[in-house]
Amino acid sequence: MHSVDYLLKPVDDTALRRSLSKFRQMQQLYGTASPTLDLRDLLVTLRPSASITSDYRERFLLKQGTRLLPVEVSDMAYFFTRDRLTFVRTWDGRDLLMDYTLDELAQKLNPQHFFRANRQFIVQIKAVGRVHLHFNGRLKLDLKPVITDDVYISRERASEFRVWMGE
Repeated sequence: MHSVDYLLKPVDDTALRRSLSKFRQMQQLYGTASPTLDLRDLLVTLRPSASITSDYRERFLLKQGTRLLPVEVSDMAYFFTRDRLTFVRTWDGRDLLMDYTLDELAQKLNPQHFFRANRQFIVQIKAVGRVHLHFNGRLKLDLKPVITDDVYISRERASEFRVWMGE
């Protein structure tokens, strides 16, 4: 099969780098075989998809005073920041303090269900009540449960948001 190396799942970053280095060395020594191997396509193929392995969180253990409260991700409508603190609003309207930043949460949440709307909000798809066309190609969201803050999607992210919503 003209293989270069053998990698086991889950693929370790160090092993992958070593294999790619070995491939490049062999390519320099022996030239490019036909058909050529596109490393970008290979990396996309090797990248685990959400349907095969799910490393996304299903619940969080949130500290509330002197107790820990388990909260399922399915009970979370959206995440937001206020005064440099991160909160989650649940479907029943509770605002609970999170120990994660929005950047960290964006990595832990399934992107099929959650979208980083802007620097202050990550929204769950079911929390989007209405989408309004706004000035300069921006979108304004009405969320449920209702929040008093205005939630906007930038013109640059509007098309990505529309695709995510199913347009």
